[in-house]
Amino acid sequence: MVGMVGRIVRQKDPETFVRAASMISEKIPEARFVWVGEGDLKQEITVLLEKSKLKEKFVITGQIPNEEVPQLLSAIDVFLFTSLFEGLPISLIEAMSAALPIVAARVGGIPELIVEGDTGLLFQRGNAKEAAEKVLEFFHNETLRKQCSENARRRAEEQFSPADRCSRNFGMLYQRLLQDHI
Repeated sequence: MVGMVGRIVRQKDPETFVRAASMISEKIPEARFVWVGEGDLKQEITVLLEKSKLKEKFVITGQIPNEEVPQLLSAIDVFLFTSLFEGLPISLIEAMSAALPIVAARVGGIPELIVEGDTGLLFQRGNAKEAAEKVLEFFHNETLRKQCSENARRRAEEQFSPADRCSRNFGMLYQRLLQDHI
């Protein structure tokens, strides 16, 4: 299962996701695809899927409650993030926290999260062929997949965990208070 969580809008580049899915499906016929989200391109993507060989292999779930996202992420084998531009995407951090192998477009703040070959794999935005090759690399290299998944989970936990962040912030506050009163 190859999946994405995000709005179905031009920014998230669902067309590249569908083109990559088609290439992946040619190499791995049993592959399935899911896009979690809604957006103004949903109808356009649905029509594209109906014209392709992916119709029976691709599900668009629509919007789901936030508390259901972790359960859905657990069903995904590779997270494919095809955005054309981004800041620091929450859904990518959630995928990292779920220890998913991630293939993401090299745009915006994404390379700060996904380090090539360490916490995931990167591709040039809009390049469906490269995206598909990177996804296939994870399916064919279990060692790389496990290494990147674990490193991504650890990085998300260390840098984005609310509990860890809260502990650090309180620690810095206590240090400042102590220095002010010593």
